[in-house]
Amino acid sequence: MKTILLVTVILINLSTAALADIALPVENGTVTSGVGWRVDPFGSGKLVFHRGIDIAVPAGTPVHTIRKGRVVFTGDHHGHGNTVIVEHSNGDRTLYGHNSLIRVRPGEMVESGAIVAFSGNTGRSTGPHVHFERLPSGRPVMEPAETEETSMPQLVDNNDQRDLLEQRMEETVNSVLRTINNVSDAGQGG
Repeated sequence: MKTILLVTVILINLSTAALADIALPVENGTVTSGVGWRVDPFGSGKLVFHRGIDIAVPAGTPVHTIRKGRVVFTGDHHGHGNTVIVEHSNGDRTLYGHNSLIRVRPGEMVESGAIVAFSGNTGRSTGPHVHFERLPSGRPVMEPAETEETSMPQLVDNNDQRDLLEQRMEETVNSVLRTINNVSDAGQGG
């Protein structure tokens, strides 16, 4: 039983430990979920990989960009609902999701700290919050027409590699959980 508790505590806190030095896009919010594995908040009971940081704030809270850059996307983005994506000078992008209102347009230049949206509860969401995600250089988040053709093979390769790594991580976590279940079933815990 102690082993199960220890593994659970480690898995829950792994994603939270990485948040210590990250600038957040909203003030006075509470980080409710970090990057990493978590139990599906929609009730499936499965472990799912969460790619961003969820920050609970009241709907209508101003959402600020963490660095200056160019807005490359605004609109409905998969489960993130009303989303803003800003590309920075080094090619990295930041994503701000689940907004109630977007204040910027694609192509617009924004300074660090500029209000780009107001928080909300759009998309696949369990309540008002901001989904904040850092997208490393080369990760495809836009339609192919909005990226340079010469870099597309690398973008696809990076995405495939990320998917493979996530699949391996999921298999590892499931293996650990099966091992824990087998040990507890054998009565060798304690």
